[in-house]
Amino acid sequence: MKEGKLSQADHRLDRAACRRIGQRCVCSNVRRTARTVTRLYDEALRPSGLTGPQFGLLVAVRVLGPVSLTRLAAGSDADRTTLTRNLKLLARDGFVHVETGRDQRTRQVGLTDKGREALARALPLWE
Repeated sequence: MKEGKLSQADHRLDRAACRRIGQRCVCSNVRRTARTVTRLYDEALRPSGLTGPQFGLLVAVRVLGPVSLTRLAAGSDADRTTLTRNLKLLARDGFVHVETGRDQRTRQVGLTDKGREALARALPLWE
């Protein structure tokens, strides 16, 4: 069907209507704003070697740690999959250690000396 000849049901899907939806959609605008804010924090924290999300996660580990993955996920408002992926990167870079908890099914996360140093470098940049 040509763009100019829309059925009544398709009228809501014309380009102008979709453009208005894109401009007015709260969800899309909040997500776009969140990405912009994240980029600003990433840029400000760059000299510390941390990204905004890494900084936030290290702060959560400092406040809660040593802490289980379950409690850290709840305390940092992150889903377990994202949290596990981010912790692997932080552990790889030596900022956190992840160890077996009270039993083989649990993991405990804590800051390393390098993680504390990174937080100390990042805090003035964050402020």
